[in-house]
Amino acid sequence: MLNRATHASNDVISLRPPRFFSEDGVIRPYRLRDGAGSQMLQVKKVNPEDNIENGRFAKLRYFTHAMVNNTDLLMVTKSGILFVTRGTFGQLTCEWQYTYDEFTKEPFIVDGRRLRIEAKERVKSVFHAKEFGKIINFKTPAEAKWILSKLEEVRESQTNV
Repeated sequence: MLNRATHASNDVISLRPPRFFSEDGVIRPYRLRDGAGSQMLQVKKVNPEDNIENGRFAKLRYFTHAMVNNTDLLMVTKSGILFVTRGTFGQLTCEWQYTYDEFTKEPFIVDGRRLRIEAKERVKSVFHAKEFGKIINFKTPAEAKWILSKLEEVRESQTNV
């Protein structure tokens, strides 16, 4: 009986995502947001529905993310942004993405809670509809301002390198 109580099984699962370590190497207090966001970019064998398109974006370096609504989130990486949505069956899919090089203006807030990203022209589909960026509608003005400050922070860190 004692042997059985001390025997470890293969069914051990993590209760939370691993700690996220930023590039500066400083160990900071654990933040669930950072651990979960970082894991969304990685390739995972356990719970593969919790990563974006089976790790397609694993080479990107996570910075932060914010929930837009119950199913969508804006992922901020060191090289650009991804708009991610959770599908009907729980899978995470990147709907669109921009690198910071594609931005034509600094992002800004419209009508309090709408973040506007203006980017270089892209030709979209066979009908040649032109796309010049996106507007992301956050739940509250505070969330929009917070993500805008994070976008400024990551872009500023890119220019200081």
